[in-house]
Amino acid sequence: HRISDHMKVTQEPEKFFRVLCDDLKEVLEAKKLVVLWSDPDDPAHAAQMVASDGEPHLSKTDLDLLWQRTRQEAKHSSGVLIDSNVDGPYTHHWPKPIHNLAGVPIRRGGKFMGALVALNKINKADFDSIDVKLLMSVANESAVYLDNFNLYRDLHDLLLGTLRALTSSIDAKDPYTCGHSERVALISRWLAGRLDLNAD
Repeated sequence: HRISDHMKVTQEPEKFFRVLCDDLKEVLEAKKLVVLWSDPDDPAHAAQMVASDGEPHLSKTDLDLLWQRTRQEAKHSSGVLIDSNVDGPYTHHWPKPIHNLAGVPIRRGGKFMGALVALNKINKADFDSIDVKLLMSVANESAVYLDNFNLYRDLHDLLLGTLRALTSSIDAKDPYTCGHSERVALISRWLAGRLDLNAD
């Protein structure tokens, strides 16, 4: 419930995923939670990463490995990556501080958008099906959030482009008013800064 309260399209993904990591880490009883997501313009690479506090510390190489393996696993029907040495050797080679993990894709409409990964279960030998179902549920909500955020960002860019086109057409119509709209915007920003008003 607390996670969905922070799901606002005007909020940057880093802030949303920071709250998600901190809240979900407690519920899952995991030492660390990591969210990796891609830029819609370059979906092959993890452009962003947010992790909860705590061990293990993950290097850029470790994060790239998590990204590639969860992305690869997402191509299979379940898309779930669970790995530990409880029932046998690891399926993949992981850095030493990782004892077990459960990773699920963040995807919408078959499109891979990122991954949600829990590391090192506390008070149990491994992550179980209940943990995975919770991760899948949160990953689905995260996909909706990312999709809506990207749509909102595109709409925002479209609106700004329309405003720029309108002001350019006004400026082009009369040489006397040329640059007036731009100067009004600059002076308004300057006044807001002098009055210590926030960006909103």
